[in-house]
Amino acid sequence: MGIVSTIFDALSQIITNIVGLMGDLFDGVVEIFYVAGEGSSAGSLTFIGVLSLVAVGLGLFWLGFKFIRSLVKIKG
Repeated sequence: MGIVSTIFDALSQIITNIVGLMGDLFDGVVEIFYVAGEGSSAGSLTFIGVLSLVAVGLGLFWLGFKFIRSLVKIKG
């Protein structure tokens, strides 16, 4: 059973390191869009975060507009 436990120990270390790397990567990406507040102050969006929200809003508006336009067929 020594080799089986060694393999599972190695696999658990690899999985732990990959999960830690993904967490660090997520934290790094979040810092691009949002700055956390310190103490009792609230956090705020960065300039890129604001532009991203505007882009998502415009994209959703455009998607809804195209959907409604496809429901109403205008001939002419």
